[in-house]
Amino acid sequence: MALSGLFSVGTPYVNTRAVSSGLSRLIGNYNRAYQEAKTANESRYQQALSILDQNTGQRLADIRSDAGSERASIFQRLARSGLGASSVGNVEAAGVNRRMQSALNTASDELAATKVGLIERRQDPYPDQGSLAELVMGIGSAMGTQGLSSLSGALAGLKF
Repeated sequence: MALSGLFSVGTPYVNTRAVSSGLSRLIGNYNRAYQEAKTANESRYQQALSILDQNTGQRLADIRSDAGSERASIFQRLARSGLGASSVGNVEAAGVNRRMQSALNTASDELAATKVGLIERRQDPYPDQGSLAELVMGIGSAMGTQGLSSLSGALAGLKF
């Protein structure tokens, strides 16, 4: 019995409609995962900026409060020593104000540098585009020319 007639060798039948539907679902799932990752990444980034701003705001408030306490202490000390009406208090308070402004400027500069660093080091993980491309190209290769329109139609739905 000869087996040559039992097996035919040629181009296999490919159900392009089923492949196209599967590719469309795959691309749709990828797009959803990409958008979810993008939303989560942006949320984490905004949360980091918010925490940074809150901490810096508290630091600036502490600097102002410390300067106010120092000025009050100066005037109380001068009043106890009988020099409350002298100009010494104003001179010393001016020094406190200069140190406070310097500390505020330094804190603001540090905030700006930290934000720049956060932006530079921002790494947002997304679904792997390379793996998706390999998978789609493998499917396209297996389908041959008959699946080319299905493949290009599915890829048209891909969003980045």
